[in-house]
Amino acid sequence: MNDLLDALKEVEGVIGACALDRNGGLLGRSLPAYYDDDMLVQLNRRFEELFESSEEILPQPKVVIAQFSQTWLLGRDWPGGRLILFCGPQAHVPAVKTAASLTAKRLGKSLASPAPATPKPAARVAPAPASLQRPIPGKQQKTRSGIWG
Repeated sequence: MNDLLDALKEVEGVIGACALDRNGGLLGRSLPAYYDDDMLVQLNRRFEELFESSEEILPQPKVVIAQFSQTWLLGRDWPGGRLILFCGPQAHVPAVKTAASLTAKRLGKSLASPAPATPKPAARVAPAPASLQRPIPGKQQKTRSGIWG
């Protein structure tokens, strides 16, 4: 998940992002350390209020933008929760919206499908002890004298 969030930083002006589940729990983050986890959870509550108030204008909005003096935030809902992007003033809104939509879809798919099971190593069968090995009639036996003979 953090790989998907890291990839958002490739969009010009995106500072970072975080993903939260429907209950407000932090699923992943790719942000500078001064954005602490508690602040992100509180921010998600504010976005919940923004989404609810936006429903008065547009039924079931998927994106809400909060503009500040030096930064703006984009909240994008997806079936498993919410994606929040932190952007600088130079960020291009349509590019950020597109990146957020694609990432939300990928997050939904990655959380919907179970993690691939780690294959178990193949069982190693130890050779039978020499005392249990019997010669096969008619087959020349190999001896170990430095050269197989």
